[in-house]
Formats: sequence, C-alpha cells, structure tokens
Amino acid sequence: MNNKASRLLLTATTLIAFENFYFILPLKAHNVDACIDVLQEEAQIVATGTSKREIKRKLKDEYKELEKECDHGLEEAGLITLKQVRKDKAIANLVLSGQIAQDDLSSTKKKSKQDDLAEREARMQRIRKEICATPAPEEEYACPKSKQETLNSQAPASKALAGKLAQLTDPIAAGEWQDSLDWPLVAVHMAVGPNGKVLAWTRPKLSLGNPPQYTLWNPDTHTFTNSPPFGQPGALLTDIFCAGHDFAPSGKLLVAGGHSTGTAGDGSRDINVYDFITNTWNSYPNKMNSGRWYPTVTYNGSGEGVIVGGSITGSTLNTISQVWEAGGTQSLRTLSSAVLGLPVNPYAWNFVAPSGRIFNSGPTQTTRALDTTGTGKWSTISNSKFGNRYYGSSLMYGDGKVLIVGGSHDKYGPPTKTSEVVELFTSSNWIPVFPMQFARRHHNATLLPDEKVLVTGGTSSGSFNNTTGAVLAAEMWDPQTTQWTTVASMKKRRTYHSTAVLLPDGRVVLAGGGLPIGSGAADDPLTKQGNYDAEIYSPPYLFKGTRPVITSAPANVSYNQTFTIQTPDAASISKVTWIRLSSTTHQFNAGQRISRLNFTPAAGGLFIETPTKINLNPPGYYMLFILNGEGVPSVAKIIQIT
Repeated sequence: MNNKASRLLLTATTLIAFENFYFILPLKAHNVDACIDVLQEEAQIVATGTSKREIKRKLKDEYKELEKECDHGLEEAGLITLKQVRKDKAIANLVLSGQIAQDDLSSTKKKSKQDDLAEREARMQRIRKEICATPAPEEEYACPKSKQETLNSQAPASKALAGKLAQLTDPIAAGEWQDSLDWPLVAVHMAVGPNGKVLAWTRPKLSLGNPPQYTLWNPDTHTFTNSPPFGQPGALLTDIFCAGHDFAPSGKLLVAGGHSTGTAGDGSRDINVYDFITNTWNSYPNKMNSGRWYPTVTYNGSGEGVIVGGSITGSTLNTISQVWEAGGTQSLRTLSSAVLGLPVNPYAWNFVAPSGRIFNSGPTQTTRALDTTGTGKWSTISNSKFGNRYYGSSLMYGDGKVLIVGGSHDKYGPPTKTSEVVELFTSSNWIPVFPMQFARRHHNATLLPDEKVLVTGGTSSGSFNNTTGAVLAAEMWDPQTTQWTTVASMKKRRTYHSTAVLLPDGRVVLAGGGLPIGSGAADDPLTKQGNYDAEIYSPPYLFKGTRPVITSAPANVSYNQTFTIQTPDAASISKVTWIRLSSTTHQFNAGQRISRLNFTPAAGGLFIETPTKINLNPPGYYMLFILNGEGVPSVAKIIQIT
C-alpha cells in the first residue's frame, strides 16, 4: 500500500469512533466495488440529511481526489455518480434501494423501487453486450478469451461491475432464492417446533376483534394443517396478534398477551400454550397482572418464562415484569420490585445472559439487565453507541455475544446501516463493527449453522411503514471478520410484519410483510393486504458439495454429558453447532441462540460434549448440525437438553 493510500485509510479509521460509521475508501481509480460502497455511503448522507462535513474537512485534498476518481470509474461503468447523488435526494434514495445504473434514473420521475428479477437480468444482458459486443448465453458470465483481452485493456470498470453482478447470481457465492410459495395467511408470527413444523399466525382478518388466523406448515411437503376451529376442544380462545412468545423446555410454545379489544394498544392478560405434537392450544385460567400488547417472553436457565413489558392500553405501559414458573405449576410470580416502562412496538430485545439475568440489548440506547430472583431488580448496564434502534434487530450470535443492527433513532426516522456487538463475558461496552451494505429497518436477522448471520428484507426509507426503499438484497455477516457481504436478492418486498426462521434443513424461510400495506405500495383491498406467500433462501453452503449426514442421534441429552451420534462422514467433520428453535415476530427472534459444541471423531460417528453452563444453553430443543471442512452443514437432528 502506498503512502497516500495509507494516510487515507488511517484518516478514515481514526474517524470511525467519532462519527460511528465506516467510510470505505477506494485505493485505485477503477476499483468500482469500492466506489459503489462510497456511492452508497454518500446516498445515505444525502437521503438522511446527515452532516459529514467534518470528515470532508479532515480528508481535504485526498477527499476531492477520491470524488474525482470514483466519479470517473462509476461514469465509465454506466452507473450513477457521486455528483448526481448530491444534486437530488430522489437519486440518493434510488441508490439506497439497490438501483445504481444510469438507466434507472428514469424511475425517479415515477416511484423508486428495486429491480425485479427480469429487470436485473436485462441489466446483466446490457453489461454483457458492452463487454463482449454480443449478448452471452444466459448461463455464461464470461466473454470469449479474445474479447476478454480487449476488455482488460479498454473497460476495466465495466469488467469490475460485471464481476460484481455476476457474483450476486452465483449460488456458490450468493446463495439462491426459491420461487415464492402460496400461503393461506400473512405470517406476522412464526415458530419452528420440535417436530420441524412451522406455526404461523396473523392479524385477525378484516377486524382486530375477530378470532385470529393460524396454521401449521410442513416444510417437507408444503402442506398446511389448521388447528381446531373456534369452539372445539384444543382451539385458541383469545386474540394473540402482537403477543410475545418463546419455547418452554418441554417444546411447547408459551404465548403471552395479545389484543383484548379491536383497539391497537389494548393488551390481553391471557396465557396460551401451543403443543406442536397434538396441534392444540391450551388457554390457562391464570391471568397476568394486567394486559400486555407487545410483551417479550424469554425462557431462562431455570426453565421459567420471563414476561417483560407490553401495554395495558394505547397510553398505559405495563411496567411490572412477571415469571411463568417452571415445572408445570401454571402460576405467575410477580417481580414487584422490577418496575420499568419499556416502549412498545417494537418488542424489547431480551436474552439470557451468562449470569442468568435477562439482558435487554434494545431497541433503546440504554441496555439493562433484569434479576428475576425474589421480587426482581433492573440494573443499567451501558449505552450502545448509535443510540435508539427502533425497528432494527438483535440476536445472540455466540455464548454471551450479542449483535444489534440497523433501526432508527426514533420510530419515524431514517434507518442506519451500522451494527454493534457486546461480549458479556468480558465487557459491558458496545463495540461498533462494520456496517451493512444497506440501511434497514423492519428487517429480520437469522442465525445460520455455520455461525454466520443472514439479514433479509426491510426498508431503507424513513417514516413508520414506508416500502418505497424496500431492500431486496440479503446480506450475510461473518462474526470472525465482522464484515457484511451482499448475497442474492429476494423477489418481493418484505418489510413491516415480515418474519424469517431457520429450517432444520439449513434453509431460511421468509414470509409475510405488507400487513398493513405501507406507503409506496399498491392500494389493495383490505382483504388482500400483505404477502400471502413465502420465499425460501438456500445459503451458499448448500452449493459447495455433498452434505454430511447424521444417521442417528439421541432425542434427549443432559448437561455436562458426552453423547454419540452416528455419521458416515465423521472424518470430514470440522465443526458441530446447535441452534435453539426459532420463535419470531416484528424483527425479533426470542428463541434463537447458537453454541459450538466440542467433539471427538470416532469410528462411524462423533462423541459430542454437551454444555456445562445452563445459562448459555437454556433447557429446551435445539437443531444439531455437523459441518464439514467446506462449511457444508448436515440436515439437523432436533434434540432436547434437560
């Protein structure tokens, strides 16, 4: 790296802590990939009105030369330039939504939207034509050698752009989205049960006062089974739209609260439990202290369901936490000393910390911990760097490790692309890491078997439910490097009220969204609001070779135990992970958490060690994956730890 580049990189790095974002600098004039990163950063600045004059002042002449070089490279590639972004906020929003070609500028005269699959393919054909003089067959992304040599000497920027877009269509690098599947409802809530089936429910049709709609989906056969109808044994008796939920150690789903009337904000006092094996509901006579709309449920290491937050009415918060006690007592313990009013819509992001306390990572800037012993106590831990992250997302990506990503300072502001982590074993301080490629709110974050994190959907637009800037491109975060990589794009907008969960076969299902329809979306009749379908994403690891196989595994294990699984692929296994079953709504998955398990190869199988610390892996059901040296996971075996 030359001295000038070193000074640029050092200057940008020293500004990270001051500005709380990463500014990516290109080191060569025709590094189009890097200039696209700069373009997206500049678009974010223009779209949000955020001032970054301090950065420009400190970079001085280097920044001016950077602008000139990037504009030259972007213009040569037929892309929107930095100058154009600064002149027009609509163009900035266009870039944030994923459209960066000059041909896309015509859409600013109408409404901004991302390319659908056909438009993306048409753009790829234009790029091929520019590079090779004649369109290449659909399955080919490289030019004949002689023309490639001409390209290397005459169009380096176009070559870089073509390589970038080709990579996004290569499933080995970007994964692949399956065509959408019809669903009978808009999946506002989803949970994956111990039998591998997916429970989904939605807002009651037409009116909030009507009984809710729910279904059980079998991913293997793509069939749906309805629960018993209202009035029959095992039927659901209350409205659980906007309830909180998490899995009990038994594998049953505890659902707390929901709507008590047709008025948004009026919480229900009801406790419902769903049994995946019998496909039935049980509504308990014991009620919570007051109504809860948007509460969060978290099962701790003691097997207790900790219920936090929610609203009693639209203007009154439920400030008292409660515990659904372990052992099937069907009783609630009130934490009368733990008084705290957490905002509703979105949910509180709560996790079991290594200490056994409930760690609240957001969405407010102040992070806290709840001690559930006795009458309870809240303690302030630290402040995250960015601030509030309304409609962002958070997950526990390792033992005691928490990620927060995206969201907005307030409920109606523009979102950020920034992300932060905290490692509770060593510190309570939040550390900024690399930002996403796109600013997002209303997105979902899902843990994968290889310990990476997939972020899908959401919008880069401000205001509460604005779909104009819907982001179709998914992104993947690597906790080892803390860097984000753009992967394949889905086909539909998935914004507010969308959900995503990991399936036992290692794929991710993304469903729902659009209920209610947001600004920038078609004004459909009420009965057609939302996405009555789902898309399934196959991550890159499913295209990297033959999958290892688990031929047998125990159904139950205990803590601090060594158990055996059978696999013909024992010699090739490099990693064993397990992920707690998902239970998600409103961009927060209360169930998922991942741990890496120690193992020893054996003849025809593996000896695997279970965790010794109960708070790192609370009792319940987990998807067990084995991964080979290429990072390819097996289909999971679902195992209960007690």
